[in-house]
Amino acid sequence: MILVGGCSSTQQPLALRAERAYRAADYDRVMWRWTRNARIFRSLNTPLRAYATLQAPDFSDAYAALRGKMFHLNAQHRKALREQLARRWQDGFDFVVAAATRDMRYNDFDRANSVWRITLNTSDRQQVDASEIRRVRPISPIWTQFYPYTTEFYQLYMLKFPRQLPDGRPLLRENVNELVLRFDGPLGHAAMTWKIQSQ
Repeated sequence: MILVGGCSSTQQPLALRAERAYRAADYDRVMWRWTRNARIFRSLNTPLRAYATLQAPDFSDAYAALRGKMFHLNAQHRKALREQLARRWQDGFDFVVAAATRDMRYNDFDRANSVWRITLNTSDRQQVDASEIRRVRPISPIWTQFYPYTTEFYQLYMLKFPRQLPDGRPLLRENVNELVLRFDGPLGHAAMTWKIQSQ
């Protein structure tokens, strides 16, 4: 089995907060900056291919800019959208994940008895399980516009992870400089890494 993921050694640390006020034209560049991909190779097949976009405030600012233009939102509705995205970030760490499996039975992230365990890990070896995994149905043109890696071969999920460890300590602390999304199970192991600036 060979695991392939985004190469964290060449990444520049990202600021979670918006670097500047984005325009709709900035969206693609910002989206790919916050997106990672990974795949698992086993013999002659690929049990898992996945993309994930971390919904950090920097990403959400570009998302709001494009959605505002796409739906011709006025200033009041744009403000409400940004406030909604900010509240969602405060509630937990959100990811949009697109996954393709060789056997569709195992594209089952949202099932209680899934063959995959999905965790969010930090550079100081802390780990939390997803608090919510929701399959997106149907996958409308809105989703494919914002997440163009979502093709007909992929299932789309929304994942949320808690901000606190089971003992109440915050997951994201001052010394944390990496967030790692892991997919582990009998079919293999895959990881995606986001280098972040220390908080």
